[in-house]
Amino acid sequence: MNGNLIFVTIFLLLTLPFMVNGNDGWSPCSIVSLDLDIINVQWGPDPVSGAILQATVSQKITNATTSNSAIIFGFTDDFGRIIGDTMHPLQPGITNIESSYNVIVPKLLPPSYKFSVAIFDSELDTASNCILFNR
Repeated sequence: MNGNLIFVTIFLLLTLPFMVNGNDGWSPCSIVSLDLDIINVQWGPDPVSGAILQATVSQKITNATTSNSAIIFGFTDDFGRIIGDTMHPLQPGITNIESSYNVIVPKLLPPSYKFSVAIFDSELDTASNCILFNR
């Protein structure tokens, strides 16, 4: 029994530094002149060009969604140019998001980029929650 515990401990110590945490390296959207509430997002695996990643959003939002609300997952380069995005419409009238979404990663992903998640309402022309991940 002690031999198994030692083996598991050694295995975890050797592999933990190489695991990816999707929430590392985040910043609020206020750094890009948007003073919005942060959105809670867990995602993985780390983006690979042309792949699909899974993003799970768990967030209570201040204003109920309208028929033109969507959650937008975007990739921008160091100059703020959009290199890819995935948009998922949200049901009207909700104030809590508890869902997982497939996000398409751009085929040409630069070595340095930002992955962003925001709730946007095109009817009101406003964003309500946002987060940036620096990669």
